[in-house]
Amino acid sequence: EDTQYISDKLKTIPTLAKVVIYTEETDPNHLLGRPGQYTAKVNFADSRYKNLGLDVGTVEVFKSLEDLDRRYDYVDQLGKQTTMALRYQYKHGNLLMRLDHALTPTQAKEYEAALGGM
Repeated sequence: EDTQYISDKLKTIPTLAKVVIYTEETDPNHLLGRPGQYTAKVNFADSRYKNLGLDVGTVEVFKSLEDLDRRYDYVDQLGKQTTMALRYQYKHGNLLMRLDHALTPTQAKEYEAALGGM
């Protein structure tokens, strides 16, 4: 399954604190499995940011590159209107990774490298 594979690849980062694999019922955005949206979603935390009490990243899986690009553009446009503009976004194949701006650029590159290995 995509989500287990993603979880295993993220675990190569020593500071990974937790991984949450969402289902249609637990997806906080209520988009998982909907037409044109992601087909799988994983959020994760980093132990360097445990005091923030937040997930530092998410990986979403898309059926098509068109769906991925639409989501990427949507988040990018939303970010230009809010503090989400400070987020990192990376695409690899049919995967979209978004990272919180709390991560330093060097730390974000660790996650980008893990994404590249997926």
